[in-house]
Amino acid sequence: MNAFSFYTEALARSSDCGLIFDRQGSILYINPTLSSLSGITPDQAVGRLIYEFLDPLEVDQARDMVDKLFNDTHLGDYRLQCRTPGNTKLGRTLMHWRVQEVYTREGREHFVLALGKLEGRLGEHLEYKEEMNYLIGMDGEIIDIHPGICAMCGYTRKEVMAMGTSDFYFNPGDKQRILRRLKSKGEIVNGQVTLRCKDGTPRTFRFNSHLVSRQGKPVVVGYFVQRDVTYTRKLIHDFSKIINALPDIAWVAGCDHAIVCANDAFCRFIGVQTQDDCVGRTLFDFMPESRARGFIYTATTVFEERREIILPMLAHFSNPGIWYRAIHTPLFDDTHKEVIGLLGIYQDISLQVAKENSYLDDISSANEAVFVLDTQCRIIRRRGRVLRPGVTQVDSDRYRHLDLKIVFEIIHPQDLERAQGFIRRIVQTKTPQQGEFRVKRASRDYALMEVRGVYCDAYFPEGRIYVVVRDISHLGDLRRPDKVLARLKEATGTTTNKGLAAFLHVSPTSISNALKNQKIPADWMIQVGLETGFSVDWLVTGRGVPKRGVEEEKD
Repeated sequence: MNAFSFYTEALARSSDCGLIFDRQGSILYINPTLSSLSGITPDQAVGRLIYEFLDPLEVDQARDMVDKLFNDTHLGDYRLQCRTPGNTKLGRTLMHWRVQEVYTREGREHFVLALGKLEGRLGEHLEYKEEMNYLIGMDGEIIDIHPGICAMCGYTRKEVMAMGTSDFYFNPGDKQRILRRLKSKGEIVNGQVTLRCKDGTPRTFRFNSHLVSRQGKPVVVGYFVQRDVTYTRKLIHDFSKIINALPDIAWVAGCDHAIVCANDAFCRFIGVQTQDDCVGRTLFDFMPESRARGFIYTATTVFEERREIILPMLAHFSNPGIWYRAIHTPLFDDTHKEVIGLLGIYQDISLQVAKENSYLDDISSANEAVFVLDTQCRIIRRRGRVLRPGVTQVDSDRYRHLDLKIVFEIIHPQDLERAQGFIRRIVQTKTPQQGEFRVKRASRDYALMEVRGVYCDAYFPEGRIYVVVRDISHLGDLRRPDKVLARLKEATGTTTNKGLAAFLHVSPTSISNALKNQKIPADWMIQVGLETGFSVDWLVTGRGVPKRGVEEEKD
């Protein structure tokens, strides 16, 4: 879709007067609203000059307007007396025009987009049902915005123009997300953005946007924003009985995040008495902003990506002892083409989490961290000090919203293949596995970790992988070849290289070469272990109990 088609399509749906003309003032397009008001058909208007439709006394001002548009201001507000035969006794109507210069992306030919309203209707911002204009620069700063959008969010246009763009977005990441998508694709069709109202509440708009140019450079993004349609009646009719029959927390929200219907469990969840206390409001009204933003971000992702999002663990926003499995499902219209809402279901898993907590206590010590993974290797939760030393304490077991990092993202690239095989063996064999890998710490450097993993489906039917991690980077000194040789001598009861060589049936030169090459042959440690009863693990690492068969004390 080119820029001209993009704007004509938007103007065709608008109840405002819409007009597109070139730098000579020749009309390129006129929408049905203006055509009806002017008493001519669109075909009769195309090719004629805009000045023919103005009061003769306004023509000079209009020519000056067009000149400034193309050479200076590039957008502006004008009030002009327009000839509207048959619509007024005088045959003239005062209209408020908002005009904007636009380049086409293909031919880079100038044209001007104009939106007009009868002067008497300018105060009806809260009743807008048509698309409204919104322009931002490629740095995200607001260049111009329709006063209707401002009014619907509780601001005046002057207030919005004076505020930082990031403050106008409810989700801080939306600005960069929209800009990245525009830069990569050139347009957004049927997108969605949530703005922050003056009272702090969110308000969601659906929009189409097109990357255009200004002064020959692609630096302006043009938005035609429309009020979101929530299909409230259909959502209530189709889902109110379903959610009332569910034992879990359940509710339905429109694409503007407003609650359409909810069951009694949901009312108890947010702390209200009846459904009437929450219908028409958003989750922002019932929980801290930090958590509400997470809910709204999840819902926005569901609407845009048209897919279900399941969060395996989510703590209650005010009671960290209560846990839920959170399911967010998109709801479609009858054609299954447009998302019109969201069904949310929260299943209480507090009992399973309590049992899992006891299990985590059994498989780990105070000096270890535990990562709980799903079978897709996403980190569901973390417990204890994540990696030590050098990492701060994790805030309880509080799940960070949508923070499902893939565990392999924190593994050193050279250890990645071994780590993938390690997890695969755990899932396939359902038996405990042990290994050592370099893992990224909070300080962004890598440290050697001892890792134990086990698969368990006793608490959740889908099964989970429990990975216990201990930082052993400070033990690297114990693995030096001279330290290993010292333990071999201790195990064999010798004190010299010659004595150790005699035990191993090798020459003393072999001992010297092993030190020189910084590599102790593995068969030496196996032989010493078999003949002396000392643990090969202790001989190699210096950790654990030296003698086999002696129970190790827990840390």
